Amino acid sequence: MLREGRLAGAAFDVFATEPPDDLELLNLPNFFATPHLGGSTEKAILARGRAAIAGQDQAKPVKDVIRKANIKSSARAYQDVEKFFILLDQPKL
Repeated sequence: MLREGRLAGAAFDVFATEPPDDLELLNLPNFFATPHLGGSTEKAILARGRAAIAGQDQAKPVKDVIRKANIKSSARAYQDVEKFFILLDQPKL
């Protein structure tokens, strides 16, 4: 469509393969490719940070999740990870 002029132009910032490997498409004069930067704007970065902070209060302690995942069914596996639970109990910064 772009090659035949049925579509005046197109612009992509996301590709199925990153970086894009379709050189024929990239070299068309009516095609514009930009880096995938939407998630890198100041507004997007701040929103992700705020969501992460807000989510901390709702998160379950990792050790509880591990226990509920039935890791205790294997005594050896539980012993292997239990020593790290002290790190999970540290206060949040």
